[in-house]
Amino acid sequence: MKFLGEDVVRHLGRVLQFAPVAIAFFFALSFWRKGFTEGAIITGLIGIGLLLLIVLLHVIEKITGNTRRFVLVCSILIISIGVHSLVIGNIYDGIFYVLLGMTFLFMAVLKGKWGIICSTVVLVLAIGFLILHFLEAS
Repeated sequence: MKFLGEDVVRHLGRVLQFAPVAIAFFFALSFWRKGFTEGAIITGLIGIGLLLLIVLLHVIEKITGNTRRFVLVCSILIISIGVHSLVIGNIYDGIFYVLLGMTFLFMAVLKGKWGIICSTVVLVLAIGFLILHFLEAS
């Protein structure tokens, strides 16, 4: 027995994906009213980042027709960790994480043998940079 139709569930899903953004902005305003400006700025930026992530996922979905959002979000988070490592000066770690995130991204976005070829090449490069990191540490 169905309680909700497909259209209602689809629209509900579209609205609920913005719930974390609204919660982050609510906390930002709450921190702002209490005078904790640093927390307000941080949670406001988190809300903006979540909003941009939703927009990015919709753009990827429109271009590729891919609906595997969990894999895309995880790959974007891994790439973000890599960019953070590059910014703080860990070159080999940063390149490894960026390439690892790109591996997951290629596996999710590309179809057929192109996905396998690109993912394998990028994964081999990532393992090479991981080996370089261990050689530099010793």
